[in-house]
Amino acid sequence: MDIYWHELNAYGGEIKDIAAKDEAFRKDPSSVGNLTHFGIGLSNRALLIVVGLCALVESRLFELAEEEESRHQFKVDDLAGQGLKRLQKYLSRSKRIDFGKIRNWDRFTAVYEIRNTFVHSYGGLVETKLIPKAEAALKNLNIKDALFGRRIRLNSNHMLQIHGIFESLFEELRQV
Repeated sequence: MDIYWHELNAYGGEIKDIAAKDEAFRKDPSSVGNLTHFGIGLSNRALLIVVGLCALVESRLFELAEEEESRHQFKVDDLAGQGLKRLQKYLSRSKRIDFGKIRNWDRFTAVYEIRNTFVHSYGGLVETKLIPKAEAALKNLNIKDALFGRRIRLNSNHMLQIHGIFESLFEELRQV
């Protein structure tokens, strides 16, 4: 088991903790003092897990790009763009990864769009201009019910689905 599986499993444990707290609330709603704070707290925790999961993928892609840089004359920094897009472009051009063959790549990029919405807005409160991108990403993941007006609220079922996407993605990235 490598560091990525260790981290992925740790995030899985956090998601199970969110599910347990949600279940305890459903059994006894009076156990929560402030319902708004409870709901926003769990939702923001879920969104921070999304940020962490996406960072794991970026880290793995960066490692793969470093391996490729030792074999090629061109470097990641030679390409325009930033972050994930630049890594994807580099790994495609170096022929290391055919992203069209990665089973859940489109679903991962939808999760990454949710990550971007969270990071580039006001936490779970989506900046108005980013709502269409958030809606499209959530639709791609079949979790449109996670958007309440301007707030993204991922529940434990959403998070289990997202975690499954990352498990599948890391399994494929181990083989490239």
